[in-house]
Amino acid sequence: MPRRTTLFGEIQKTINNVMKEASAPPPAPRSVGGMSNTTLIVTVIFAIVAPILIMFLMSKLSSHEHDSVPMKGRYPGLHRSLRGSYAQRRAAMLNRRRRDGEPRGGSYNREKTLTRIGPNETSLGTNILYGGDRLYPNQSIISNNGRYHAVFQTDGNFVIYDGPRSDSNPIWASGTQNKGGTLAQFGGDGNLVVFAGGTSPEDVLWQSNPKEGGNHVVMGNDGDLQTKKSDRTTVIWRTKKGDGL
Repeated sequence: MPRRTTLFGEIQKTINNVMKEASAPPPAPRSVGGMSNTTLIVTVIFAIVAPILIMFLMSKLSSHEHDSVPMKGRYPGLHRSLRGSYAQRRAAMLNRRRRDGEPRGGSYNREKTLTRIGPNETSLGTNILYGGDRLYPNQSIISNNGRYHAVFQTDGNFVIYDGPRSDSNPIWASGTQNKGGTLAQFGGDGNLVVFAGGTSPEDVLWQSNPKEGGNHVVMGNDGDLQTKKSDRTTVIWRTKKGDGL
């Protein structure tokens, strides 16, 4: 009986201690290095978040500064796609010309590529002259098949050759040799002209003088130099006479 009483007393003492601890006020927060636990937690969170926030703000600032940079420097990939689009449009244009029976050509002299094809001749890299295009001494346009050369020679004569340039194979000439010719120009009015000195009317040595305006002159694969209208089929002047021209 005394043993049971002692056991019940120990249980009652333990219950009383638990109840006392539960009803007691919470202990004061412990500190680490002079800082409370709450302050320590806030400091750690700030140390983690602050660098992320700084990097985000710097990236935004950098993006804003780039707004004043030209597009070419900012988006090289975009420019490659634009060049690709231009190349596609250019290829479509050349395919259309070939489909219409017109060989490939260029535009103005500044866009043509000079290609050395002999010791005394440089090709413009095209077989077409448009309004304002010029041939200077020893410059030429070549037919698409590479056979025929329309050359403005150093003697001022504008000559078409069949095959490699030599004295034995000219098939047409303007007859302006040794008269001081300095250039051949296809005018915006469709007139192919050989000039001496300047480009005024008094400097004209020879001209095709077509009946009506043309858009371009083409060195054809058959050796015929033709001035055509913008429809690319109507011939208004040619070196091979015929068809009432």
